[in-house]
Amino acid sequence: MRRARVIYEGDHRFATLIEENVLNHRVDDEDMMAGRLGNLLAVMTLPSMSLGIIPAAAAREGTMWPLEQFTVFDDSRIHVELLAAKVTVTAPG
Repeated sequence: MRRARVIYEGDHRFATLIEENVLNHRVDDEDMMAGRLGNLLAVMTLPSMSLGIIPAAAAREGTMWPLEQFTVFDDSRIHVELLAAKVTVTAPG
């Protein structure tokens, strides 16, 4: 939870994009899932947070979403998480 304080402190902006199916996928008991949803609803109200949800209907039959993700920190650092490695890009180009 120490890492979560960055959401509340400082002049940061966060844009998060998740799939609708993630909200329906059960990974814990009902109380834990309700707590996680409550936390998501709480941070959505913060001015520094922007949340987008990809509708389940947007997925075409037989296609698979990419397994990699990326995080843009600023105009000089991006983290790319691949299946086998995490890459930090700091070159402006």
